[in-house]
Amino acid sequence: MNADQQIDTPPAPTSAQEIHYIHIAQGAVGVLEDGCEQFGFYTDKIETCRPYVFVCENGTLMIHDTSQIQFDALGDFVAQYGAVKGVHYAESYPKSESLHSERLDKLAQRLTFNRQECHVLRMHSRQTAFNVSYSSRNGLKVVLEKPQLAKVDSHHDRREAVNKLNDNFTPPRSQSAPLDIQYRNGSFTEPPSTVLSTVEMFHAARADAKVDQEWGFISISAIYQIAPIAGHSLPVAFERFVERHQLASYSSGTRPAWCDTPKLCRAVVSDFRSLEIFKKG
Repeated sequence: MNADQQIDTPPAPTSAQEIHYIHIAQGAVGVLEDGCEQFGFYTDKIETCRPYVFVCENGTLMIHDTSQIQFDALGDFVAQYGAVKGVHYAESYPKSESLHSERLDKLAQRLTFNRQECHVLRMHSRQTAFNVSYSSRNGLKVVLEKPQLAKVDSHHDRREAVNKLNDNFTPPRSQSAPLDIQYRNGSFTEPPSTVLSTVEMFHAARADAKVDQEWGFISISAIYQIAPIAGHSLPVAFERFVERHQLASYSSGTRPAWCDTPKLCRAVVSDFRSLEIFKKG
């Protein structure tokens, strides 16, 4: 199939047998060693990420790639399952795709498959997020909600929170976030831990704010929203700071009125830098 071909309607199932879907978190990879006849994959909340399915000689893998996952680790993991027989992926539009495209070129070279043989599902709408499922019967397709027969990791939320934080605090375009192998050998793995400690994330957010106030506020909001889900306890002083300045949903796109005034932005950064959390140790 030509890489420019859009997949609109997947082939109809050839059997009435129900498919069980493995729910893959953002930043994670799962593998079905025995193929996808009775099992498939599902992943959701896709915005700037790219979901891949690699159909290999000895297994089928789904990767919810943030573009920051360590490239060598990802390539090595896919290579464990033999020759690549097909690649399916969803490409968002008009969101940034340049780094994803570069990574795919490098993967094609490393794993020796032809990009012209990729099956591409292009998103032409401007919807903010979408979900996809994959099975050998139906291919990769957009779905409105999680399939009824979805197998969900009991630590799914924690795992996804960890991966989001690792991604947030990975230097831009460094492709150095750890690879999270979520599902293999028929079961979910233990959830990972964040690369940075709570204190290290605070210091990273402070450094972000010094370079770019916008990115600093995003990092502060991400810590507030996600770190507790990832297993981190937050100081009361930090929580009060976030609530006082209405930064809780900044990373989700909700901007307080003061962010349009440079003087007030600088005052908020100064308030953050003066918190007691930076005076310990």
